[in-house]
Amino acid sequence: NAQPDEKNALGRIMMAYEGAKNKDADTVELKLDEAILRESPKFEFGLNFLKLAAGIAPLLGLLGTVTGMILAFQTMATEENVGPAQLAEGIYQALLTTAFGLMIGIIAFVGYNLLVANVEKVIFKMERVTTDFMDLLQEPSA
Repeated sequence: NAQPDEKNALGRIMMAYEGAKNKDADTVELKLDEAILRESPKFEFGLNFLKLAAGIAPLLGLLGTVTGMILAFQTMATEENVGPAQLAEGIYQALLTTAFGLMIGIIAFVGYNLLVANVEKVIFKMERVTTDFMDLLQEPSA
């Protein structure tokens, strides 16, 4: 005796069917579609933060690059007999922040796109199962 379980997405979609199974086919389909629309944001939770991190990380790296170069030029402007060692500190900061910003941005970008692809697959499967289920319900009984 399998009962829909409200602890998972498919169970909640099937509960929507249970609530509408005595209605006409269009109403049942509408209720199933509504249930899928309610479940979709739960799968997408956190993706916007990852997208934001992918966009901001390179900008923060660029900001570090600019401040590192400012430090290098400030050293040249305020000290006499500036050698490579004094300039290296600012240039090192600039390169390091650029590298970290790009690494974090690339990882977040790849992670975001992989997760979006998986979410789209899950939502597509839920829609396909619902469509197949509706097709079964509308088949004439033998």
